[in-house]
Amino acid sequence: MKKTQNKKKLQFTSLRPVIIAVSLLLLAALLVWYFFAFDIQWGFNWQSITWGLPVLAAAVIAIVCLVRFVRRRKWRWGFSAVAITALAILYTWLILLFYSYNVVGKPVNGPDETLDTEDNRIISLVLSEFFGDKPGYRVVDPQLALPYIGTSSEDREHFGGWIQNGLFIPYVQSNPAPSRIGEDNFADFVDRFLLKNITLGLLTIESSPQDGYYIDYDSKFARYFKSGEEAGWRRMSFCRPSVGMADVSLPIYDAETGLIIIYLGTRDAPLVGSGYIFLLQMQDGELQIISNVLVWIA
Repeated sequence: MKKTQNKKKLQFTSLRPVIIAVSLLLLAALLVWYFFAFDIQWGFNWQSITWGLPVLAAAVIAIVCLVRFVRRRKWRWGFSAVAITALAILYTWLILLFYSYNVVGKPVNGPDETLDTEDNRIISLVLSEFFGDKPGYRVVDPQLALPYIGTSSEDREHFGGWIQNGLFIPYVQSNPAPSRIGEDNFADFVDRFLLKNITLGLLTIESSPQDGYYIDYDSKFARYFKSGEEAGWRRMSFCRPSVGMADVSLPIYDAETGLIIIYLGTRDAPLVGSGYIFLLQMQDGELQIISNVLVWIA
């Protein structure tokens, strides 16, 4: 009996520092992840004390279990500390990967006025159509964008012809002659799109993370990149593994044919991204992609 007790005591003595070390490492990882994932460095927010509450509770319980393990020398307290911390890490990972739209909330600052205009309805529909079925969401720059396209009449003529050729031919192939817009009218349609986006202002739509898009009105995500692109994307991949960036232009819409031209760009890493001008067609409230022209790629 005495030998058995001595053996158990020896096992406890040898494994005790291992269990303590593992518990402390997991606990430190959990708290660091909580700190960055819920942006605690900029102050506590509603999401950090609601969706983050299980993480904090798990951390407190794990610390209590670890203290009891050290004092009482009972295996169950040590294993409980490790298991609880590991489950909290798993919970955090699942939330950030599959339910990140719940964590982000809505911007504190928004546009002075959200306008129920045709443009805004189309932009919201396009963002939802492209990003709404993904597990995460896109952080959309509130600054409207149409990059690499000049604003002079010469630029509009040059880029307009290029855009028209890229969009119109697939459109002709997919639409019978009686129902489609003519080539001259389509050229005018493209020109109106370019003219509309000469002066680019700010978006005036509400964020809707559950529909796949978060408008970064209060620069919540822009501040990630103040130390540079590499540092910003490292933080994004660590804290928001299912989130990417996007920007969008004003659309042009033809009510008779349901055609829409709009620019949409996406970025997922420092050198992973692209921007397209899309020709879409609205039919019965749903969008169909007709064709696109690549504007840039990284």
